Amino acid sequence: EPNLLSAYYSIKSLDMFSSVSSINLNTFYQYLGGLYDGGSSIFQMSYFLLAPNLGNIVGTSLGLSLSDLTGYSGINRNMAIGFLLAYRNSKGIWNYSTDYVYSELIDTFQVVRGLSEAGAISQLDGAEKDTISDAIHGFLMNDGFSLLSEDIPTINSLYSLIYTFDKYERLSELDLQYLYSLIEQSSYYYSIVDSEGFLTGVVFEDNYLAYRSFPIEYYYSGNKIYLQEAERSIVSHKNMYMALASLNITSKLGNFENAHNLNPYISNIIDSQFLEAG
Repeated sequence: EPNLLSAYYSIKSLDMFSSVSSINLNTFYQYLGGLYDGGSSIFQMSYFLLAPNLGNIVGTSLGLSLSDLTGYSGINRNMAIGFLLAYRNSKGIWNYSTDYVYSELIDTFQVVRGLSEAGAISQLDGAEKDTISDAIHGFLMNDGFSLLSEDIPTINSLYSLIYTFDKYERLSELDLQYLYSLIEQSSYYYSIVDSEGFLTGVVFEDNYLAYRSFPIEYYYSGNKIYLQEAERSIVSHKNMYMALASLNITSKLGNFENAHNLNPYISNIIDSQFLEAG
């Protein structure tokens, strides 16, 4: 699915060769205009979104840069900059979206880069810059920087924990009900693709959708498309196996079946089979 991040990389590459005008600018302007909301001066990340406003903060930063790179005049530039400056989170940096409160280091980088390219960094005063710098240091881990500022449990880590304790016959030392609740929370239904599965990361609140510690170009929908990066996708068959295997090891699969219809999970696997050549 085309999105503003892939568009930014493409246009920025052309700009290095002074070749932006080589594309059909009018068509690209229509694309930008379709993603831009004139009332709020916000850009959506793409036409296909798993949830409304997903990525709209980063999308606005990218849309601002793309407008400047291509000479697109269909936006209120000052309002777009004002939106980015106003929508910092409680730590002083930026979330990926206005509606979902998770934040990754890449999100702040993309917004700061956009503000810098727009010549708007000077609108942040010294105290604000210090706050942003301090927040970025929260990602410092060992000798480098982590994608996230906190450890987030994943289906992979839960499966490894449960599998290891089972092999050493020490399952009784784990809080199995708590682990079950984490796995159950990671179960997710995507109405857009009519698919039921398990998220890579454990979901704690409704306003957390999914962490994207991999480029959004590699998003994998799960049917008849193979990408090398699929194991890092939001929903995958690997997640399905690890979640169900964990439930089976802990004798909680029956509990899960009582609370969830397993047929959509089975259908998810069956529907992904290649039935035709090519």
